[in-house]
Amino acid sequence: MTITPDVISDLRELHKSATPGKWAQGATSHHTVAYNPGTTRPACGIAEFTHSNDASFCDAAHAWLPALLDEIERLRAMKPVAVVRSYTNGSYHRNYKLEWLTDVPEGTRLLAEVP
Repeated sequence: MTITPDVISDLRELHKSATPGKWAQGATSHHTVAYNPGTTRPACGIAEFTHSNDASFCDAAHAWLPALLDEIERLRAMKPVAVVRSYTNGSYHRNYKLEWLTDVPEGTRLLAEVP
């Protein structure tokens, strides 16, 4: 699975349409949980969301969580490949030069960190 801009956009839209607020043990909201008296309730006490947007968001978040975690680990493992040096050449404006710390193969995607 590859996280594309469309996936991120879809997850953001699902998140916006889900019930706002904190879902925590002991917390209450104006939304109720569907419960069918003839069925067994799970240990956490939550059966099905009556708010379909919540269910859609939870399904999407659950499905994409492994890929999101992989992407976070990949980004955290990135090492610096270049440093931007600034200098002046006698004028009042700054010049910037990219100083490569290592060889970078052609076609490599670079991530810039802006302070």
